[in-house]
Amino acid sequence: MRDADIPNVVPEHGSGLLDALTLDYGPRAVIIPLMLRANMVMRAIGIRVRIRHDFTALVELNERELAKGQKGNWFRLVNMLLPEAGATAQNAYWLSGETRDGEIAFTLAGRVYHWPETTLCDEARLMFYGGRELGQQCIVTAASAKTVGGVVNCGAGMWIRPDHRKLRLTPLISRIGRAYVASRWPVDHSFILCQPDVDPRVIAAYGYPPADRSILFPGSPWGDLDLAVATMTRAQTYDDLAAFLSTVLSLDADPVSASRKRVESVRKTSPDPALQGSISLS
Repeated sequence: MRDADIPNVVPEHGSGLLDALTLDYGPRAVIIPLMLRANMVMRAIGIRVRIRHDFTALVELNERELAKGQKGNWFRLVNMLLPEAGATAQNAYWLSGETRDGEIAFTLAGRVYHWPETTLCDEARLMFYGGRELGQQCIVTAASAKTVGGVVNCGAGMWIRPDHRKLRLTPLISRIGRAYVASRWPVDHSFILCQPDVDPRVIAAYGYPPADRSILFPGSPWGDLDLAVATMTRAQTYDDLAAFLSTVLSLDADPVSASRKRVESVRKTSPDPALQGSISLS
């Protein structure tokens, strides 16, 4: 298992969304306007998106939310996002959506790997457990896992604070994350792991094709997990971003009213917000 060894520019910790863009890869004609309009939507609802790479802070936030004991609020972070498992500013990322009073209203995180001669089928166990070889079990039957290789983005750490789920921002947050990653690394494939009983509308809200079963982790810290995997190729990622830009984030004559209309458009594309805590093992 190797982290992405592609040279990349690490933005200053806490940079705003637009300041963090390097545009070394990906379709500039799609990414630039998408990020500009996405940023406008977020600012219209009082949220500023920042790019972070202090994974200790992400872990601490996750632990504080878990300590509240609210069912469905958040899952324990998977090991690949832990600093002791090698998550660094060079190979991983997390985005925070912050309110005007500085509180974090949502997160999205992920890690980028380089598997030039292997695939998710080969790497799933060590990836999930943060590279720790402790004899863990992993059984992969998902056919799509055999196609995911090269430079790979594993999205995780999606969390929306319960009082913000009514905004239904999942579709927008997920596109912001993939656009950011596509601008910084030459990603060949992106994927998420999710519970197999998640409503297909939630997978679609993330922009992914239907999920494929299964990747099993018997005896994991989360119990005996039977997970589905949803994957996207580079071309599918670019096509999805372009489609989202031309529909949900389409231009409007009045920039001020347009931003508010886009908020409503984003909200209409997302399913029941109660499902947002169950998409994946964050």
